[in-house]
Amino acid sequence: MNKQSSLFYFLLLMSYFASGQINTYSPYSYFGLGDLYGNGSAVYNSMGGLGTGVLNNNHVNFINPASYSFLHQTSFEFGVKTSFLNMQEMDLEQNNIVSTLSHLSLGFPFAEKVGFAVSLLPYSSVGYQLSTTENIVVNMDDINESVETQSDYYGSGGINNMKFGLAWQIQPSISIGLNLNYFFGTIERE
Repeated sequence: MNKQSSLFYFLLLMSYFASGQINTYSPYSYFGLGDLYGNGSAVYNSMGGLGTGVLNNNHVNFINPASYSFLHQTSFEFGVKTSFLNMQEMDLEQNNIVSTLSHLSLGFPFAEKVGFAVSLLPYSSVGYQLSTTENIVVNMDDINESVETQSDYYGSGGINNMKFGLAWQIQPSISIGLNLNYFFGTIERE
């Protein structure tokens, strides 16, 4: 087994362990697929997400799959994202620090003028624990009775995105590329 195959299987194994982490404590992750992540690495997010028009021979730019054909050597990248969350409601306050994997990427020249890349990045994250209390008035046989009920909501998990990309350089400054996305993961809600 060559080094590239070993690294590919290592990335798949890491995706299994990365999918079980709680990556947010936001009550807004209750809705839809949860909190959505950006689509770029720190290199391109630091430019305001301007990764589509950028060509770099040393970085895997999975926002622009046509750039894979310009890689001159094998490039392996990973990134970590840290968020500091402060939530307040009336006299309640909660502070959290959440660190998570932002991306794992491997790109290499596959043949002359052809490049290949594989990337693993989180797509969304769910993590909340909410409680609501409500008074319900029950009318039975001309008796009005107030009953206090409590509802607890819990959610965790998220969706991950595995990208497989291929690019072909048609002319010295023109290339076409394609990313295939595979989404996986679970979201648990109670």
